[in-house]
Amino acid sequence: MKKLLLIGASVLVAATAGAQKRQFAPPVMGWSSWNTLALNINEQNICANADAQASSGLRDAGYKYCNIDDGYMGGRDAQGNMTSNNELFPRGMRYVADYIRSKGLIPGIYNDAGGNTCGSPNFKTPAFGQNVGFHGHEAADCDLYFNKWGYDFVKVDYCGASGLGLQEEPTYTAIGHAIQAESKKLGKKISYNICRWAFPGVWCRDVADSWRISGDIQANWPSFKYIIGKNRYLSAYCGGGHYNDMDMLEIGKGMPLNEEQVHMAIWCIQSSPLLVGCDMTKIPQQSLDLMKNKELIDINQDVLGLQAYVAWQKNDTYVYVKDIKKLNGNTRAVALLNLSDEPRTIDVPLSVIDMKGKAVTRDLINHTAGPVLQDRISETIPAHSVKMWTVTGKRIERTVYDAGTAYMPMFNDLGKNPEIVRYVDDAASPFGVKVRYLGNSPLNVMKWTNVYSEKGGQYDIKVYYACAADRYLKINVNNGQSVIYKELNTGDYSKYTSLTVTAKLHKGNNVVTLGCDNGYAPDIAGIELIKK
Repeated sequence: MKKLLLIGASVLVAATAGAQKRQFAPPVMGWSSWNTLALNINEQNICANADAQASSGLRDAGYKYCNIDDGYMGGRDAQGNMTSNNELFPRGMRYVADYIRSKGLIPGIYNDAGGNTCGSPNFKTPAFGQNVGFHGHEAADCDLYFNKWGYDFVKVDYCGASGLGLQEEPTYTAIGHAIQAESKKLGKKISYNICRWAFPGVWCRDVADSWRISGDIQANWPSFKYIIGKNRYLSAYCGGGHYNDMDMLEIGKGMPLNEEQVHMAIWCIQSSPLLVGCDMTKIPQQSLDLMKNKELIDINQDVLGLQAYVAWQKNDTYVYVKDIKKLNGNTRAVALLNLSDEPRTIDVPLSVIDMKGKAVTRDLINHTAGPVLQDRISETIPAHSVKMWTVTGKRIERTVYDAGTAYMPMFNDLGKNPEIVRYVDDAASPFGVKVRYLGNSPLNVMKWTNVYSEKGGQYDIKVYYACAADRYLKINVNNGQSVIYKELNTGDYSKYTSLTVTAKLHKGNNVVTLGCDNGYAPDIAGIELIKK
């Protein structure tokens, strides 16, 4: 099936020539107390870790934040003011913040969005962690934390919110507005991290700098693999100084080196915040060297602030790629990842990463020149391992935009609605992934906002889909005239076919939107562009 699609005048601005200048904050880097000390924090061990953060070279490598997590509270006083535990912090929280700053670091703190903190049942005095959350105290707590106590980062949990019948968006938004007001009043940047243990929805980008996308990390391979999977299809929600948080770095806790390399490399190419989760006074040198790897850190802190997307996948092996330094430039960051339990060979055309001909690589883990590529990538990756490169060569236009890279304004990963639009791994899909439960509302769409054409012109856009019942699909390019396909039915949700529309794309970035105003659309695997 093929139809002509008329194009409107709307267009996104193409990337300017030359390297980009930073316009927003990069992912935060630092240390957080929870995964090492849990509730066993006090003035002495927080300051000792700040000392180690400076003396170990982590600070100079970019790990600037020193964050105090749960356990410092002394409850609220009779007037509702937050207090700290005088036994654990005898000189108060301002003293600790000032000590952290004296080491050239940035102090951060923690609280809950609702009432009780996550650790409050295990406090020595449980009441100290009960009814201490932000809810109902947003402005006063922000004045305390960021003005009177002098902290510049806050992680906000959700354990005490659900029991109060609160909803994520208004609860976290109220806190975000209070933080923004305090930031403006004080004239300083305050970093806000939402800790809801799943991607909470697109609203979080309007109020927070980063947000957790998974449950708590553990120092073992199944946990790493689980979190990597949770973040696999969230690249469309990262950007403009806002990041998907894959939780703390468990490097330095006894994992094999190859697994620690996966941990560091994927967190870096995914632009996750990098917060050390081990005792900084006891880091093995091998692990310390990995966390201080400047070439990996540079990918994480890259000026574009992009999250890598999966360009190819098969049998638990993946090719991740993202632009660095310049949009649509000739150098890209690439990770070849093997999550399986046996060695795998990745043998794919270089066009998978939107390049052709000869390309040179740089091994970012080992600080050496990598292989010279000629139209293909062919590498064997050991089990539980990764190769991380920069690749420089002849850039070509991207032709495949799979479902895992689409932006969906109604998507969240909270699991409250089993039929909410979502990404699904699918071995039968031509791209290994699909989107389900698209449509049933004019707002429930999927869109690619970065469909790039170097010169503009006429293109065939192939849409790959599957469905076992008659479905409609609405296709729109750049807010022009939409085309609606009716009675789409492949007979099975694992049987894919395609339809084609012809459209004129502008020079630069274009927007392709799929949906269905009434009823569900077919399952969508993605789109392919063919220049005419």
